[in-house]
Amino acid sequence: MISRPSIMRPYPTGACAPSEDALKSARPLVLHDLSKRERLKRPTYLDLVEKQRYAYWPARIQGQRQTCIAFAAAACIELLRAGDGRRFELLSPQFLYWHMRALALSVDRPPGWVTGATKLADAKDVLIEKGICAWSACPYMDQLGPREPKPVGPEPTREADSAAAENRIVEVGSEGTFYFNCPDPKRREPGVAKMVYNLLAKKRPVAIAIPVFYSTTDSLETNWDNPSTTNSGQIVDPVEPDWTPRDPDSPMQFPPGHAVCVIGFQPDDGEPTGGWFIFRNSRGINWAAHIDTENHEPPIVPARGYGAISATYIERYCWEILSPVMRH
Repeated sequence: MISRPSIMRPYPTGACAPSEDALKSARPLVLHDLSKRERLKRPTYLDLVEKQRYAYWPARIQGQRQTCIAFAAAACIELLRAGDGRRFELLSPQFLYWHMRALALSVDRPPGWVTGATKLADAKDVLIEKGICAWSACPYMDQLGPREPKPVGPEPTREADSAAAENRIVEVGSEGTFYFNCPDPKRREPGVAKMVYNLLAKKRPVAIAIPVFYSTTDSLETNWDNPSTTNSGQIVDPVEPDWTPRDPDSPMQFPPGHAVCVIGFQPDDGEPTGGWFIFRNSRGINWAAHIDTENHEPPIVPARGYGAISATYIERYCWEILSPVMRH
């Protein structure tokens, strides 16, 4: 058997769980236990990116760094800025990630923080206070050299800080930025997938953070990192007994989480909760590199680097939701 320390997964994650209770509650799905109350009512097809524009907004790659939160939040701002017909402008996950780590130093550190993970709450705070600059003003490196501070990378310049102020978001509140987390899974009520769907219906991109599950037959695979998913872009539902929230090689470690930018929805009567959310990943265009272009049944992954995740997965497991609104 190959030992875990000798191998590095090709796709690090980087989303903190909101609490240890949330980690303990992440159990594989038992499909016959799903509640009818969770099912979306008469959902319609939603797509925030016109089909011909996917080529102009290719998925970026976070590389060997736990920066998925920064990429997901940056993608939301990129899409909002392009929503009025302007071209997509590449924004800086490095700027966002560096300030996320700096701002959160004085608060309680959630599970996964020590290894480099963050929360959408951190991204929200930075986007409200500082904004985000262009990629060119604060370049992102998918691998840090020996002289670069880990895990944060190079500090943004004063010029980058000044430019970022043009891309700030409004506070959380009525008709403003939306933020949700679920620190106590025991009090979780049905309707999380509906939250995401309703935000999309308002033409708002949504960043989500969710747990990742390990294969019970191959400890080097997760439901986000396995041949089927990395070829098709369709995330495997963590149904028992095939998936477990704990790393079989390191059961005492905290399970990882991942964050993506949700940009669409495809109804599907055959999916227990009613359909599939379409998202932009941060693993480059070699992820979902072999999507089925002849497929006409949901889920339909629109482009390389994008993916589809079931509404059931989001309903049962989503830790955090962030849907920003830009300042004018």
